[in-house]
This record gives sequence, structure tokens and C-alpha cells, in this order.
Amino acid sequence: MEQVAFEPAGRAHGMTALYVPEGISAADILGGVARRGVVMAGGLVKEVKDRYFRVGHMGWSVVGDGGRDVSFVVGVLEEAVKEAVAKKGVTTRL
Repeated sequence: MEQVAFEPAGRAHGMTALYVPEGISAADILGGVARRGVVMAGGLVKEVKDRYFRVGHMGWSVVGDGGRDVSFVVGVLEEAVKEAVAKKGVTTRL
């Protein structure tokens, strides 16, 4: 997935916004991560709000317990994307 903020200087340090793969919506992914106990947020920019989602990463969630939270969230995100792609019958490179 690609970051919404193309230029590194425009990226936030405590949040990453990612475009979803073509053929699925942010809601498809957000539902999948929520069912797995993780909360992520939808997009805010009206023109593309259904094409991306936001992941917060700051404080203990990043540095605590050897990065276990980050690894967990990445795994959950991978599962949710694969589930959404399979459910929609989309062919995409993951």
C-alpha cells in the first residue's frame, strides 16, 4: 500500500495514512481490523475518504514491549486486507 502523503516532509510522525488496494474500500479494511480488536480511523479528505485509512502509532504502542503492538497491528492489517480482497474477488498484489 502507498502512503497518502507522497512527500516525506508532509508525513506525520505519529500517524500513517495508507491508500487501500484498488477494488476495495477503507470500510472493508476497517471492519476487518475492528473484528480483530484493533481500531483504525477512516479518511478525512472528502474527495478520497473511501480510498484510505489512518493508523496511529505513538508512545508505548511503538516502543514498548519490544514493538509487540506494532507487529500485532501489522499482522491484523495483513489479515484484514487479504480477507477484503478475497471477499470482493479482487486481483491485487499484496
